[in-house]
Amino acid sequence: MLISLDFEMVDIIKRSIPYKLIPTIRDKKSGKFSKLKNKDSKLVYPEEYILIAKKK
Repeated sequence: MLISLDFEMVDIIKRSIPYKLIPTIRDKKSGKFSKLKNKDSKLVYPEEYILIAKKK
């Protein structure tokens, strides 16, 4: 999507987020925080990607 908006990727950084900062269980449909006993919940990874792009 960024490329179609005339941006070029400069860097992609994968950053770990400590488990204590965010709940790691979310509802599959809504993405909201959930409890593991909810049948529609899933474990999510405690990581985020930082995209660095510049306009061409």
